[in-house]
Amino acid sequence: MHAQSILALVLSALVPYTLAAPTNGLTVCPNTAGSLTVDSLSVTPQPLIAGKNVTITASGTVGEVITDGAKAVLTLSLGIIPVRREEINICESSAEAGLPCPIPVGPNKISFIRTVPDAVPAGTFQMRVDATNADGKRIVCFNGPLTVAKA
Repeated sequence: MHAQSILALVLSALVPYTLAAPTNGLTVCPNTAGSLTVDSLSVTPQPLIAGKNVTITASGTVGEVITDGAKAVLTLSLGIIPVRREEINICESSAEAGLPCPIPVGPNKISFIRTVPDAVPAGTFQMRVDATNADGKRIVCFNGPLTVAKA
């Protein structure tokens, strides 16, 4: 697993849910709308610890089918300096967590455990995730901090 791929895994678990209110420091991007609503979100431990497991659990209501070809663009920055931009295939990420694609309308829950690689640097990253369905319609956009500590 690449050093930064845990960041993508954590964020991809969050992508299928629009944030109804600030959750774990995440906020909906200004002037954006998505078709999904989050009911609960848990990422533990906080902060993430390099070399240790992280458990991600989210539940929410999908308002429009998420189809194959849906993607999320992840941008990570340290302060004002962009350090990573990655495109995430939502269906591949959801399949890893046991959620089939297409992701159907209605309530869904996703939960999985991953190990944060030792090589992930310590620090607080500012992230933005902008997800769209295969037809280009916005699924969700959110911003927030992601903190990684060393053991």
